[in-house]
Amino acid sequence: METNVVYFSPSGSCKKIADYLGEHVPRTQKINITPYAARLTPIKAAEQNIFIFPVYNGDIPAACADYLQTLNGEGKRAFILCVYGGVFKGKALSNAAALLRKAGFKTERGGYVAAPHTYAEKKINLLTESRLNGIYVGLLHSSGGKPLKAAKAPKGWQKQTCLKKFTGACKVNKTLCAACGLCKNICPVNAIDDNFISGKRCVLCGACVNGCPVSARKIKFYTPVPPLFIKLKCKPRQDEFYNIL
Repeated sequence: METNVVYFSPSGSCKKIADYLGEHVPRTQKINITPYAARLTPIKAAEQNIFIFPVYNGDIPAACADYLQTLNGEGKRAFILCVYGGVFKGKALSNAAALLRKAGFKTERGGYVAAPHTYAEKKINLLTESRLNGIYVGLLHSSGGKPLKAAKAPKGWQKQTCLKKFTGACKVNKTLCAACGLCKNICPVNAIDDNFISGKRCVLCGACVNGCPVSARKIKFYTPVPPLFIKLKCKPRQDEFYNIL
């Protein structure tokens, strides 16, 4: 059986899971849709398709939602992993399932996976070898877990733009910036202009911050509330798997 492993991974956690599945699932093609240009061409559905998305503000990123609406599932099987930072998972899985069903996929099973939070000072929920194996088994080789209904109307991701305005912004220190252009190249939503300023499209994923070779970029929060909220709410979480109805 041929398998697509499709992943969006600005911070690296989804990629780590995709790499593990790629090594252990036979006849697998890994498809990285993190780069903006990679989402311009829809994939062709395989017999089995695994989608791995991060969770932003309780939902999958709008960039992923938009991409799913360009696909044709042709009735092929789909599995979903939603990777969150141990704080809030929202309705990401049910909304992703609704989008995939609308695109013509047969969604069968999904899961919420906790990973280290991008903005947390203390990194927990590490993706160890044993956890990665548990994710592989729980998603593809187990029938246990609670039933989960796909959302009726996949509109949840639209709230992210509003929430982001009250959260923070990605800033660049021009005195440190080497104008290498790497941040612009790796931004998954094409949000950085020729002056290396992040515009309205920015989703605060941190890809440019992590990738800057001179540490010229950082996420600036408008208030101390988001870091405090993360500190209080970010906890070790068990991975959860569901049979999608």
